[in-house]
Amino acid sequence: MIPLAYRALGRAYGPLLRPQRRFVVKLAKNTDEYHASLKASELVIAKFGASWCKPCRKSKAFVEELSEEHPDVLFLEVDVDELPQIADEEGVNSIPMYKVFKYGKSIDVHIGGDKQQLKDLIAKHASQ
Repeated sequence: MIPLAYRALGRAYGPLLRPQRRFVVKLAKNTDEYHASLKASELVIAKFGASWCKPCRKSKAFVEELSEEHPDVLFLEVDVDELPQIADEEGVNSIPMYKVFKYGKSIDVHIGGDKQQLKDLIAKHASQ
């Protein structure tokens, strides 16, 4: 059992001692926000997925890590069940699907949750 004094210290200083993580993954809530987000950053990686999709859920932590590694890239998450009109507009027929946008225009697509392929895709476009 942890003594009461240590628990109080943990509550007081715990947030300061734990490393703070910065996530730059934005969830698109409506079509206007989606379109505005595409134009808000030079390079945008839009991840299309769904809450019931196991590969989509598995890739979530990895995408968050990538967002930390590439702070200049906007990572946008789109739930195809919540925004089916965006999924239709972007031609999403398989999930997870990642689309790369530069200045609001689609320039590349990756389908599937392969970590290395996604990492290579982002590195390719982030360096241009």
